[in-house]
Amino acid sequence: MNTKASNVGVHANKMILLLLIEFYPGGLYPFLNMDQLELIDQSILLNELDRVLTQNIEMELIKAEDIDSLVKGLDKVFLTRLMDTYTDNRITEIRKHILIRNGNVSTQELSSEFYYSERHIRRLFMQYIGTTPKMFARIVRMNYAMRLMQNNPSDLTDVTVIAGFFDQLHFIHDFKSICGISPMDYIKDMSVFYNDEYKMWSMI
Repeated sequence: MNTKASNVGVHANKMILLLLIEFYPGGLYPFLNMDQLELIDQSILLNELDRVLTQNIEMELIKAEDIDSLVKGLDKVFLTRLMDTYTDNRITEIRKHILIRNGNVSTQELSSEFYYSERHIRRLFMQYIGTTPKMFARIVRMNYAMRLMQNNPSDLTDVTVIAGFFDQLHFIHDFKSICGISPMDYIKDMSVFYNDEYKMWSMI
């Protein structure tokens, strides 16, 4: 889970081969079965976290004759691992609710909606996603604003209002805080890789 901007190119340029596997928020927990708070905003070699999973992925890379066979092999590796783990369905439902609301929901509202205390919701998020529900909602809202910017990059005022920010000043401040650049720099300089819809979701 990243709460800050991460420049993939910095790592990619040092690699001979780079395999990217992206997970939805909370999606990594079932494969590692460890509190995601321990991984927040960190870059850690998979081999340091799970040697067996790393070896299984490496075997599929060696055996694969083409991209299709690699994808099928990796699917098998991860699906096999899922059989041995458990994820609390409550966090899945709360996460979906935040996504549906585009991040415009408070922890207090979540508590009322799902009949859990704010403290318990926070504990679930720290365990399964690695950050607080407030921070998660903030990032989701920013991802929503980024998608709006792609559709209408010339009007930040509309983006600010539709995404639910108090004013444009707050929007720009949050954008810089989360993305590391200004909204205008994002529109002007961000590559196709980062502008892809699925890459934007992977930021959360």
